[in-house]
Amino acid sequence: MDVRFPELSHQNPDLEGVLATWFVGDGQVVEADQLIAEVQVEKVSSEVTAPVSGRITLLVKEQDVVRQNSVIARID
Repeated sequence: MDVRFPELSHQNPDLEGVLATWFVGDGQVVEADQLIAEVQVEKVSSEVTAPVSGRITLLVKEQDVVRQNSVIARID
């Protein structure tokens, strides 16, 4: 299952943000609804939770600039 950067600005879906912090490590087992990351777009922060349980593979590094709705991790 893909984990996506949330769409925090519906008026500008191409807007980019920053993956501020990962709260989990690459390869870690996560539970559904577990807090896994914090992201920021402009001055808005949002938490990202795991949509399902499984082993997470991080695809983006902290402080990377990412377009909204882009895949930032995968959970198998």
